[in-house]
Amino acid sequence: MFLVLALLIAAILFPPLTADPVSELSVQTSANVLQAGSNNTIVMSIQGIGKLLSNLDVSLTLPPPLVLFGDNHWRRSSFGPGDSIMVTLMIFAPASAAGNSYQATVSGLYKEAGETTYSEESHTIGFLVRGWIDIVIYDMSVTPSPTGPGSTVTISGSLLNRGIIAAMFTNITIKPAPPLIVTSQSVSYLGQLDPNAPAPFSLSANIEPTTHDGRYDATLIVYYQDDLHINKQADIHVVIDISSAATITQTGVREGPLSSLLENTQFLLGLVILIVLALILVLTRRGRARLPSK
Repeated sequence: MFLVLALLIAAILFPPLTADPVSELSVQTSANVLQAGSNNTIVMSIQGIGKLLSNLDVSLTLPPPLVLFGDNHWRRSSFGPGDSIMVTLMIFAPASAAGNSYQATVSGLYKEAGETTYSEESHTIGFLVRGWIDIVIYDMSVTPSPTGPGSTVTISGSLLNRGIIAAMFTNITIKPAPPLIVTSQSVSYLGQLDPNAPAPFSLSANIEPTTHDGRYDATLIVYYQDDLHINKQADIHVVIDISSAATITQTGVREGPLSSLLENTQFLLGLVILIVLALILVLTRRGRARLPSK
């Protein structure tokens, strides 16, 4: 009696384990990441890994808002180990699905060899929908152009995200490379760059004094993070014209006649004294001319 009671308690506390049914099919896909706002091409492979099957009917079900273009049923009268079904899927993921994951279901209905009843098994396929970021620069300008050796050049413009998700922790910098000498003004932090929201920037760098005349390539680097916090970068190239004549012209503007006149205080002081003396002399002569003669 005690033994029967012990076995009963053991059966309640430790129920027998039940193994999952053996799969007769294997399902694999070439990719599990979908790009939002686009049609995505994915190859799905269904292989026989178990018994010989007959009247096989495989179907694919996608959850909304994912959309499948084309057939979602594939049939085979006979399907055995080593046989395969290869299908190309065209799946559309709307922009609103960016950042979400979805579970698709592949169901197989079949008869095993020698059986009269149908069996069914299901497989799940996980899809992650990713947004995308496309960084471009427009209205870019270089001032002064041309610029002279030893002077400062300014590169300005606006960054635009043509994607559908925000670029995070965005900053733009001038890549250090001759003939540019980068400074603290050569980098600008822009933060979150939302889609279709222009972000203006202005960067400056110095030109090496020994730079020869010519056209030089400069590179602007945009650093940012995507929705999975993966570091990304985009390189934008710009041409800078350098001419020694520009240095002479800029120097001439700073040392023109007006600037020299303002700096020569002695000349101004002497000019003021001469004007005052001339006025005194004129007033004195007028005063004498008005006195009556004796």
